[in-house]
Amino acid sequence: MSFPATRKEMEERGYTCRMYTRCIGCGDSMEFWLTPKGRNIPMNPMPFVESPAVSHYATCPNSKIFRKKKT
Repeated sequence: MSFPATRKEMEERGYTCRMYTRCIGCGDSMEFWLTPKGRNIPMNPMPFVESPAVSHYATCPNSKIFRKKKT
């Protein structure tokens, strides 16, 4: 199954918006969503039902600081 394309699809598939905050890497606004499996994912703001669902990791210029180091 592919990742939901819009806020509406995320909600229909059981994702829940948990909080609104600012990214500590770049300072942009973002939303944290809880997946149906209980994991948090940072998303770019989606103010409307048909807003595109885009991971903040994909657009943050400092996303490398959040990647876990491989052991």
